[in-house]
Amino acid sequence: MKKLKSDIEKNFAPIAEDELNSVVNIKDEFTLMKIETAEGQICTIYLVGKNPIVFIYGDKMYPTIYFLWQAPNILPSFATFEDVLPRIANGADLMLPGVVVDHTLGVRAYGKLPKDTPVYVNTTVNSAAIAVGKTWLSSEDMYMAARKGKAVEILHYLGDCLHQLSGKISRPNLQPLTKLEGAPTDVAEVANNLDNIHVDATTPEASEYSDVEVKESAKEEVEEPKVTPQEEVDALLKYCFIKSLKTTAKKLDLPCLTNVFYANHILPACPKSKSLDIKKSSFKKLSKFLAFMQEQGVIGVKEQSKGVEAITEINYGHEILRGFKEEFLEEEEEEDADEEEERYEAPAVTDVYCVTAAVLPIFRQYRHEKGVALTSGQVKQVLTEYIKSHDLQHPEQKSVVRLDQSLSNALLELKEKNENPALTWERLMQRCLNKMSKAYCISFPGQEPVLKKGELKPIELSVATRSGNKKVTLVSGLDTFGINLTEFAHKCQVGVAASTTIVTSPDKKGPQVLVQGNQVAFASKLLFDEYKLQKKYVKGAEGAVTKPRKKK
Repeated sequence: MKKLKSDIEKNFAPIAEDELNSVVNIKDEFTLMKIETAEGQICTIYLVGKNPIVFIYGDKMYPTIYFLWQAPNILPSFATFEDVLPRIANGADLMLPGVVVDHTLGVRAYGKLPKDTPVYVNTTVNSAAIAVGKTWLSSEDMYMAARKGKAVEILHYLGDCLHQLSGKISRPNLQPLTKLEGAPTDVAEVANNLDNIHVDATTPEASEYSDVEVKESAKEEVEEPKVTPQEEVDALLKYCFIKSLKTTAKKLDLPCLTNVFYANHILPACPKSKSLDIKKSSFKKLSKFLAFMQEQGVIGVKEQSKGVEAITEINYGHEILRGFKEEFLEEEEEEDADEEEERYEAPAVTDVYCVTAAVLPIFRQYRHEKGVALTSGQVKQVLTEYIKSHDLQHPEQKSVVRLDQSLSNALLELKEKNENPALTWERLMQRCLNKMSKAYCISFPGQEPVLKKGELKPIELSVATRSGNKKVTLVSGLDTFGINLTEFAHKCQVGVAASTTIVTSPDKKGPQVLVQGNQVAFASKLLFDEYKLQKKYVKGAEGAVTKPRKKK
């Protein structure tokens, strides 16, 4: 018995003396039991009186839930929701979406636990243990997994055979935990049935949990998990890093400078629907992120010279890399498939002119009412038919048209009117177009044409100066041509290895893409070569900075 107390104090320090004595009384009967699990694992169980206190699984000692009810502070814990109990009672593990965390803590939201650390699980309304297990990932990896995958591998839970050894002792009602803001509550995502220590429950309390079904109404009352923007960038950064090691950097020549690795491998690995800006992550700098991955054992980084670091080794067998295909690759393949289906095609733009009150007497004769949009060719056709039908062409000068009362009222100013007004065909056409309102018809593939008043404003490229005399390139008007701003920003980010963001300017209508540095040359080339836009629809491309050729 003294040996057992000593082992408990060693494995679960700190533990209060009175807590230990209340569970392990040297006057009580002591029993040691060995069992074989369904997986063939030999497990040693220690009972004091008739109550199981601890068990040995693998090479580690774990307290039972009965022990934790008496001494809840001997292990770190993860909180979940009452609705998860039936899933755990049926043999499921605790998944990351079901863990209640405080998102304001950032990368420390899951604590500072290594992988395979003994922990227990309680709920937000009762802090008494419902299950005991070990962490499936380290705390940092849980945070970087973006709430995907397993959190705790459950070894022992309320209602299993180990719990039944203590008779009919019910779970106490301990002080509830405060619900944390942004906690996930979708029970359907929490459980993933895996083989572990699981037996049929026969006690009334176990049956109560094993027969419960999660009702749809309970799902409707819960809220979606809230993930902070910084957490999203952290998860995206790790995703791009891992993807690069599984793809473009799979056979990387080492050593590789860290800035080169970031530009040539991490940035191109970013999904096209997202934009990666490491300054918006909790790491702020590439060096800090790579140092974090070095601590995880994924890579090795060494300083080549002052301020210059290089990646010197990569552990391609690391569990983080092995788990990448299952967690991320399917999502990326779906995105690539969507990209194939939705490849950008430039819209067809047609300049048109709308009939106004000034020219209505002429156009109404040909069933064109006010507001009807016509191309310049259709306008010319109407004028030609009108002139021929009214015999207004000059008999000797074929390029001159004599104006009747309707044409004079429509096209001439008051001071221009005389006894024999006349205009050349060219001036007549131009005067008529000037009296009509300009508009344009834009048609995207697979969509109905859309008529818009005014002139089509081109995409504008400009260079601005920010604090510290830093240059930035602003691209506005992309949305008018149906260009996805996030995708365009990503292409710029990868193409020039510079950070990008989407901003709204007070003096411009609509959002803009901001690219660090003077990138007019790259942006214009991207619009012309990849998006196939005509040069008349891009303003500011003439301001591109070209690098001088090196002399041979």
